Amino acid sequence: MFNENEEEILKKALQHLAQVLPVGKVTIHWKNQAKDVIFEDAHVEFENTFRQGFQVEMKFQLRREGLRARQLLLDQCNLPRLLVTRYVTPPLADEMREQNIQFLDTVGNMFIHQKRPFVYAFIKGNRLPRTDYANRRVKLFREAGLKVLFYFLCNQNAVGMAYREIAENTGLALGTIHNVFADLKRFGYVRTYKGTRTLQNVDKLIDGWVDAYPIELRPNLNLRRFTTDKLFWWKEVDITQYNVLLGGEPAAEILTGGFLHPEITTLYTGNQITKLANILRFRKDKNGNTFVYDKFWLQMHDNYATTGVVPPLLAYADLMNTNQARNIEAAKIIREKYLE
Repeated sequence: MFNENEEEILKKALQHLAQVLPVGKVTIHWKNQAKDVIFEDAHVEFENTFRQGFQVEMKFQLRREGLRARQLLLDQCNLPRLLVTRYVTPPLADEMREQNIQFLDTVGNMFIHQKRPFVYAFIKGNRLPRTDYANRRVKLFREAGLKVLFYFLCNQNAVGMAYREIAENTGLALGTIHNVFADLKRFGYVRTYKGTRTLQNVDKLIDGWVDAYPIELRPNLNLRRFTTDKLFWWKEVDITQYNVLLGGEPAAEILTGGFLHPEITTLYTGNQITKLANILRFRKDKNGNTFVYDKFWLQMHDNYATTGVVPPLLAYADLMNTNQARNIEAAKIIREKYLE
């Protein structure tokens, strides 16, 4: 499913492509549903130049931290794919070319290549008009917005609650809730019908949350690293007694039924880790195999409740942002099982 913003972004990007390459008539087929984790938002066909069309993935905003994970996903698809976004910075353009990720943006930056017939276009350095800079990073995908969005994505009925109730359940200011809803409406992520609000384009919201989480939210979660000699201690200890939840790789092992065997333990805690650390003899170590983060949510419904494990959305984000092929495979299983 697409919205007017995505349609406008794609048309602008294709207009710039047509100024560089003689593509002729362009036909856009929008998709209504994602088939799997590797999303296709549209299929674009060209009258000239290209032997076949592109599967297009629309991204409002790209971040370099997610490129490796995205490439691991794209490697599994044999059809030509094209990322289309509002703006690609010069450093990001270089990285995408190096990783062979074809892209277009709305100001004429692009990387396109084809062997037969030979086509090659790489343009970087075109900048957004000054008036657009204020809109490049929307509040929805900043720290507070991500907390609200996490609450909605884990409890989709919550989007229909009164603003004040949402504020109480997330621990955020009422003004923040108003700002989040303004962005949700602006970008077509919420629909109001007969007085009832519902989330739209949930797959896109999940993608946006996962991309933004390691940049905007996780750095503020008071990371502590420890070393422990007993890697699978959490299988023998009732961690719920210590207000601790498993994320990342151990969460994936539980949620996927043993598909992944953890090497790194990620924990989210709502209080001090001292008691548990003393019992298990954790040793502080900047290169340790145990990552501990502060829990950033207050209330959560039991839609996908698994004892001792973070909500699947967070486990999925942890895995996708490791850039490890096996973790990406586990993330796909979690997405298909719990997030679709």
